[in-house]
Amino acid sequence: MELHRGEAQSIPIASETADAVISNGVLNLTPDKKEAFTEIVRILRPGGRLLLADIVVERELSEGIRRNIDLWTG
Repeated sequence: MELHRGEAQSIPIASETADAVISNGVLNLTPDKKEAFTEIVRILRPGGRLLLADIVVERELSEGIRRNIDLWTG
């Protein structure tokens, strides 16, 4: 196993070399989610896996949604 440190929008490994990408709370903090997902697709080998434990949204959430704890917990 190898670990690499980098930015989600510019992952420092070659294309189609990763068997898996694991994200636990990273993508929801990334300003350009589309670019981050594009990088994930780029580095994954065919048949590779994405293990995602994030909340990813495309637009600003309403105040009511942000304040409703039941929507954010399992």
